[in-house]
Amino acid sequence: MAHALGGTRVSEPSLASRTGLLDQATGRQWPAALALLGVESLLPDLVPAGQAAGKVAPGPGVPDGLVGAVITVVGHDHPVAATGVGATGDHELFNSCGTADVVLRSVPHLLTDDERETLVARGIDAGRHVLDGQSVLIGGVRAGLVMRRVLAMLGADDAAGRARLDRLSADPCRVTVTGARSTDENVTVTVTDGASPPAVWAAALTHISDVTETLLHGMNDVVGTHRAAMAAGGWTRMGSVRDAKSRLMPGLRFSSLPQPGAFGAALFAAWAAAGNPGEFQTFAGPLRRTAIESPTTTPVVATKEK
Repeated sequence: MAHALGGTRVSEPSLASRTGLLDQATGRQWPAALALLGVESLLPDLVPAGQAAGKVAPGPGVPDGLVGAVITVVGHDHPVAATGVGATGDHELFNSCGTADVVLRSVPHLLTDDERETLVARGIDAGRHVLDGQSVLIGGVRAGLVMRRVLAMLGADDAAGRARLDRLSADPCRVTVTGARSTDENVTVTVTDGASPPAVWAAALTHISDVTETLLHGMNDVVGTHRAAMAAGGWTRMGSVRDAKSRLMPGLRFSSLPQPGAFGAALFAAWAAAGNPGEFQTFAGPLRRTAIESPTTTPVVATKEK
């Protein structure tokens, strides 16, 4: 997309590290992977998120207002969202609660080979962050899929149905739900006599919390226990989901940003357009605070270029 708009061909580190072509220790292309593909080189030069990769060129279908705008490739959506809400501290956890439920940790250094091997064996991705020089740990839970299918089964897959179920509570002991692990293929619900729709929903949330807790322990064992947590995403609009996550992650805060990924990308874009003044986090802080304090107000960013 960036190249089609007129940018140079670049590879952003957080995306490149997910291809299997990057040597995580050196940041260079991995010779063994290239040899398997029968090529000498495949990735273009690495350019961190927020660094200019050219400008929009005039062409068919390109609005005049975009011509000359600075282009930057921002990177993998989940760490971008964590950057959008500011949940990137050394001991801070970010929980993205959308279609894919993700727990994410930002690590202020590159991981060792032994750390990566331990994390990956536990089902946790370990790669480059969108923040230059940092690593990111990502554990995925099929929570959105499980909740959506359970709600549909209960006839509560519309706004009114979700609201009605959200107000009820029940003991999940008569129901077992599975399907939230990244290796699962199906969502299964097993009920015994006396089970009710609220009990099925409670069992689904309990199963999701159990899978998430396993991932959290896997991360904490390697990089230390998190001391703060932030959640964002559409599922956090349900009170029952917020309650379940708060029990799992004490002190959990919920972001007021409706689209943290898009906002994080906009922060990097503003920094690129301004010519990268100072450190990114210093530049982004005031804009982030404005958006969080006034989520319906779009911050006005003065930049040197479009």
